[in-house]
Formats: sequence, C-alpha cells, structure tokens
Amino acid sequence: MRLGRRAVQPDQVVVPGADVVHRARPPEVLFRVDAGSLHTAIEIPIPMTSPYFQDAHGAESGTAFVAAGRVAEKISTRQAVRSGPNIFYRESSVMDSAVPASSAVPLTTDLLFESSPDCAKVLDLQGNLVSMNRNGQCLMEVDDLNQMCGLPWTTLWPGESRQQIESALEQARQGKLGQFTAFCPTAKGVPKFWDVRVSPIHGAHGQLQGFLSVSRDITALQELLRARERTGILADAQKLAMEQAVSGAPLEQVLGTLVRAAEAYSEEAILVSVLLAQDGHLRHGAAPSLPQAYCAAIDGMATGPNAGSCGTAAHFNKEVIVSDIATDPLWRDVKELALPHGLRSCWSQPIRSPGGAVLGTLACYRRDVHVPAPAEKEAMALLVNTAALILDHRREIEARQTTQEALRRSEERYRTSFEASGNIGTWVVDPKTNIVVMDARFAELFGVDSSVANEGTEIRYLTDRIHSEDRPLVLEAVARAIETEGNYEIDYRVVHPLGNIVWVTAKGRMITDEETGNKQFAGVAVDITERKQVEENLRQLSARLSEADHRKTEFLATLAHELRNPLAPIRNGLEVLQLAGNNPETAAKVRDMMKRQIGHMVHLIDDLLDVARISSGKVELRKEKVVLRAIVTDAVESSLAAMESGHHALELRMADDSLVVDGDPVRLVQVLGNLLTNAAKYTPEHGRIELSVGHEGQHAVIAVTDNGIGIPQQALPTLFDMFFQVPTAAARSQGGLGIGLSLVRSLVEMHGGTVTAASPGEGKGSTFTVRLPVVQPQQVDAPASQDQVAPIGKTSAVLKILVADDNVDAAESLATLLELGRHHVSVAHDGHDALRLVLERRPDLAFLDIGMPGLNGCEVARMVRQTSGTNQTVLVALTGWGAHDDQGQAREAGFDHHLTKPAGIEAINALLEAAHSARAAT
Repeated sequence: MRLGRRAVQPDQVVVPGADVVHRARPPEVLFRVDAGSLHTAIEIPIPMTSPYFQDAHGAESGTAFVAAGRVAEKISTRQAVRSGPNIFYRESSVMDSAVPASSAVPLTTDLLFESSPDCAKVLDLQGNLVSMNRNGQCLMEVDDLNQMCGLPWTTLWPGESRQQIESALEQARQGKLGQFTAFCPTAKGVPKFWDVRVSPIHGAHGQLQGFLSVSRDITALQELLRARERTGILADAQKLAMEQAVSGAPLEQVLGTLVRAAEAYSEEAILVSVLLAQDGHLRHGAAPSLPQAYCAAIDGMATGPNAGSCGTAAHFNKEVIVSDIATDPLWRDVKELALPHGLRSCWSQPIRSPGGAVLGTLACYRRDVHVPAPAEKEAMALLVNTAALILDHRREIEARQTTQEALRRSEERYRTSFEASGNIGTWVVDPKTNIVVMDARFAELFGVDSSVANEGTEIRYLTDRIHSEDRPLVLEAVARAIETEGNYEIDYRVVHPLGNIVWVTAKGRMITDEETGNKQFAGVAVDITERKQVEENLRQLSARLSEADHRKTEFLATLAHELRNPLAPIRNGLEVLQLAGNNPETAAKVRDMMKRQIGHMVHLIDDLLDVARISSGKVELRKEKVVLRAIVTDAVESSLAAMESGHHALELRMADDSLVVDGDPVRLVQVLGNLLTNAAKYTPEHGRIELSVGHEGQHAVIAVTDNGIGIPQQALPTLFDMFFQVPTAAARSQGGLGIGLSLVRSLVEMHGGTVTAASPGEGKGSTFTVRLPVVQPQQVDAPASQDQVAPIGKTSAVLKILVADDNVDAAESLATLLELGRHHVSVAHDGHDALRLVLERRPDLAFLDIGMPGLNGCEVARMVRQTSGTNQTVLVALTGWGAHDDQGQAREAGFDHHLTKPAGIEAINALLEAAHSARAAT
C-alpha cells in the first residue's frame, strides 16, 4: 500500500519501533517495530500529551524504546492491526519517507476508481490529499501528484470555497454525503467549476478511515448558464423597458432600466449614462451609478469636435472610444470633470432615430484604461437600438399631442420601429366589435396574410391558431383583462398553417382615448421560440446530468457490494485453514473456493479496465481471419462453469460451421462468453439456453436465447448503456456492475458489427443477437488449445531469481511459490535495493514491479541494461497496468516480458523456461 507524503504534525510523533530516523525539525521522530509475519512496519501516532512522548523525543538513534514494546505487544496480532482505530501499516523498506499515520488511509483498491471519468481523490481523516485518479490529474492539469499529496485538501481551493469544503467534510465525518458546487482553477490556472461529492470510507468493522471525494467538471454548464443569464439580462431589460415605454412610465425610469442592464451585463465593470441631444447640447437622461456631481457637471454640455467622448460622438454622429481620459486630446478641456471621480476611460455611441438623427448618447465609463472588446460592442449595440426605439417612441408621443396629423405620423414611426426590432409585434382589439388590427410583425407571428393584417379581422381568426392546450387559458386571460381593465400577460404557442409552432409572450392592457373616450385593448407580442428552446435544452441537460449522477452513485454502491462478496469467503477460508490444521481434504476444498473467488475478482477488475481502455480509445484489436466455429467452442467452454452451476441445458446450433470473420479471437470469445454467462446467470435453475450461428447476406448472425427472467420493455433502449441495471428484483438479486453489456456492444462495434436485445417481457426469456461481417472462406487455423502447464517446481534447472515489489505481501507470496520450485530467490521492496541485488547477484530472472518507490521498475531496467554483463538476466515487468501503451513503455525500458497482475502460474512457468533457455544459450 502506497501512502501520500506530508510532514509530521508538530503535535505528533510516529512511534513504531527501535530505529530512530530524525527529520528536518524536532519532534519529527520515527520508530520502527517488527510486526512478525506481517512483514510490515506499524506506525502509531503519539500525541505530545502522551507520557511516552518525551521519552520518544529524547531517544537517540539506535536506542530501544520501552513504550514501543508495549505498543508492539498490543498490535502483535493481525486482528489488532485491522481493528485499531489509529493504527496503519506499510512496508518497512520505505520508512525513510517518514509518512505519519495521521495521513495514512489503508486502501487496497487503488485501481478501482481509475475508471471514473471524474476527478476522484482519497483524503485521510484530517482532510489531507492521499491520492488522485489519472482522469482527475488530467482534469486538474497536475504534472506531479507527489507535490500535492499530503497537503490539506482545503489549501488546494480558493479561500472563498474553503468553508463549503469543511462543511462537506464534516457531513462525511457524520456518515452523510457532503456536497457542494464551487470554483477552483486547475494546477495551471485554468478556471473551472466543480460539482463535488464527499463520502466517508469505512473499514471492515465500520471504523472511519478517510474520505472519498468525487469532483465533476461542470465548467461548460456554468458557462452556458452564465451566458444565458447575461443574455437574459439584456433581453429582459429590453422587454421591460419597452413595456415601461408603452405604459407611459417616466423616461428616466425607462432609460435607467437599460443602463442598469448594461452595468449588470458587464458584472459592474462599467458605469453607464444616457444623455439626450437637445439643440446642440446634451441633457441628463439616466445615470444611476455615476457620481451625482459629475452628472450635474456634464448636464447641458455643448456638443463639439473636442467635447469629451459623448459631446464628440453626438457632434460627428459616430462612435468615439477613449481608452485613457488623462491623455486623449478629446478630453483635454474637460478631463478635470472626470478624473477626480476615478473615471479613466469612456466609450460613447450615438443613439440614432430610424431616420439617422442623433437622439442622444450612451456612454460606458471604466475606472481603468480600457478598449472595449467586440462582444461588449455587440451587447451595447442592442441596448442602443432599444434606447433609440424608446426615445423615438417618446418623441412620437410628444408629437401626437400636437395635431392629428402628427399622431398619424407618430403611429407610423412607432409601428416601423417595432418592425425594425425584428421580433416584437403590436395589436389593438376593439372590445365592442372584437375586430383586431395588427402590424405586419404580429401577423407574421400568427402566420396571417398581410392583407388581413391591414384590413383587420375578427379576433377568433387569430385565437383559432393558438395551440389547443393553450387556447382556453389565453381566452380567459383576455376576458379578465378587458373586464377588469387590468394587465394582460401570458405565454402561449401559435400553430402555423404548415404545422410549425411559434412560442410568443404577449402583454397588453385596456387604453382609453382621452379625446373620444373610446376604449381599446392593445399590446405587444414577442417571439420567444428560441428562448423556450434554450430552456428545454437546459432541462434536458439537467435531466441527463441527474441520471448520470444517479447511475454513478448506483455503480459505486454495486461495486462495493461486488468486491465484498468474494472477500467474505476468502477471509472465512483463511480462518478455516488456520483451524483445520493439517486436514488435507479441508485445505483442498478451501483452496478451490479461494481460487474461484479470486478469479471472480480478477474478472471484475479486468472488465473495469477494459471499459476504461475502450472509453479512452486505448484498446487495439489484434485481428486475424478465424473460423467462427472455434470462437463459439472457446466461448462455450468459458461459460460451462456457469451452465453447470445452474443445471442448464445448452443447445448449440451451427447452420454453417465454415463461416470466417476478421476479428480478434480473444475479444470475440469475451463477447460470446459474456452473453452466455449472462444467460446462465439470469435463467432460473434447469433452464434452457440456445446458441445458434447462421448466415444472412454478408453477416454472420449469432443468437443467444434463454427462457430466463426476461427484460422489461422500457429497459431495452438503455440496456447497453454504461452502468445500467435492469430495475427488477430478480435481476438485482444476481448482482453485476452494469458494464458487461456495454463492453459487449463496444467490442462488437469495434469489429464493424452490431448487437441487439429482444424480450417478450418479464419472465419470458430474452434473445441477444450479434451480427459480424464475414470474409471469404479459406483455410484458417483454429486457435490452438493450451497444454496443461506444469506446476512451479517442475522446471528442468534451479534458477537465481529476484522479486522486487513494494507490496510486501505480493513479493513474499511470489517468492514463496518460486522457492517451492527449489529456486534461489532474493526479495527487494524498492528500486534502489532491486538495482543493487541485480548487479551483485546477476540473477537469471528478475520480476520488477513498475511502481516502486525510489526508482521505479522502468528506471531499474534501463540502468541494468546499461551495465555490462547483465544481458543474461531476463527482466519481467510485473504491474497492474496492462494496456498496449504500458507494454510498449516496458519494452522501451529494456524489459523482455510483461505480466499483468495477478499473474497465473502458467505464465510464470513459461518465463522460468525462457530464463533457463537464455542461461543455457550463454
């Protein structure tokens, strides 16, 4: 077990034994106690308040420590090591790294969270970082994890997030799930947002041993929400300002709505003002955030060629950008008005009427030197156009008060301005006649011909086009607004004659003509189809994220269950072996059971690794032309144990036994073996399972049919999804991680084929059908069956062998097996010892773990190959990483062979023979 590294806390020392190792600062003292058959060093934290502390701190190097003997006595059995709440262990060969027990978390499943696509971390009881999976290191852009391990997790986050982290850790300490969403940049400064879950890690007896943190990168979602929010600020402000303008609100209030929206869009980085052009001067319009003294100073300023940003923009009717008020000549005569208030840059745009006349200016001030980006210009242009519409509308109202002709012209400009906006339509209804008059844009929203719009039509002509589900609500809202003379506001769908649907939001109210007293029901309608689509997309995204999170949670719970299942009989078997003494019959029975359970765990881990490799595109098929009959034979053989366990009848039908496919035999056997094993697993005892092979067109068709528990119809579409579990009690009772069928589909598709599932329903069995492209028949050798490999100890010569692994139990168990074969075995637990033993003893064969401390296995291999006289040593990489890239790196380092843990006896015997042959050749 490899633990994270950090300095010993000032209020603790670690006292495991007799050899004293002094660190940089007192009281950083380490003792080591031999734990007997455990081959480990036991580390125990001794607080400063302990009566043993002063003795430990004052001990000289090599001095025996009396208290350590008492501690060793308390933990001298395996049971005590497992049950002690503050006891942790690791190899004695790495004691020089001085890892305190306070930062240790005893994990034995380091590889199992590597398949997570999220950033998964293990924390110790103090919240210090112990380890992080590879995907997490990629997401966080971590180049050297060792520099981070041992650090308090909270220190890796910005200060504003640490209270959330502490709260989540506290929840986990109470046995609950801690959860929060926060911002944290990567190690290289890339800003990211994370959805974080923190859960407790408990030992076999329920004691809290640390924490598991899983962080999901939700930066894209946050950016989407932020972009939508910022865009919504402008859209809502435009809508509100137009509504205020239509309802006759004061001009400063209407313009203030736009100004505050501009400042909110910039996240308060700018201060905005609107000035109104009147007779060659600029008058105050709205500037809620600018200093009042400054607003008063520029109110009434004359326009001109050197009148600051706003006066110059109004004078030339063009945009003026001043990045530095202090130095720009346009502000030479008026800069003292702005600089005392901290205003340093100003960007001003003219507000033009539809005819091009200057109605005023919209200015954006900042307190730093700044040039606006294109996105800022585009956003402000929307508000400038809206301000233009509002000011023009206000001018129309003023003109309408003069004469009837001015009223007609004002209405025309008003209608024109709304049409120019692109998505706003207007309408007026006479409550007495129910005749509605509309502009062209409103007619377009309802799919109405322009001639009908100009002449007017009955309101029923329009309401009939409202979606049938929305129509009663709209009619009720219209009737209520006319009756009460209140506001009318509603969103609804319009169905065009061609069937396309448009979402609109409509607002209106009763308006009384002051001259005639006639009442009209008038308002505006805005096309919000795009906004509704965005909202729907966000809902779907949220649902997918929720489903993914649910499946992830189920997967983790199921994984823990599946790992505990084989561990329980293995542990019981160890106890039985201890109690049974020399009873050979009992020992043989227990060994067979333990072998089966270990095989189950190996298969489980292999599936997890296969899923991770396929997801990252690291699986390479070793294709060859192979007779399908041979694939079927091997697959049936691999599933016989499951068939016999369920007492099933297996029927094999080969319509054409000469079919040839171009594929990877190992992977195709894995596909069919998984389907057959699943059929046996989910079929009650004494069931019937049929495997048929046929030929349709250019494809071989392989079907696995059973009369088992069946599949609900609603589960079929997602049956092959990662981590999917059929939601029935019968299926759940059989266990499984929900990755087998996903792995089958991926492997079949990599062969250019397809796989489908069909079932009449629950309790009615199921059929899985695989289709693979066939090639022209030709002479193809079936995969050779493996001969029985002799057990270790039957090789023809005694060899000198080195076993180097920082996992003490793994190294010692392999050494014991080799010694049973009469070989001379040396053992090392770090890279430096391994290199020394290779150079001193020149072994015939060396098993080197890749992930050793000090020097890793690849570094040792390179140094050995660079030393003369070591070519006769056969180097074998022994590691948990078995991908094609990992094997390539081992070959480049100088290894002759690569074994993936756990290595079988057959593979080890083959290497022993290879080493013997190499020695004989020299």
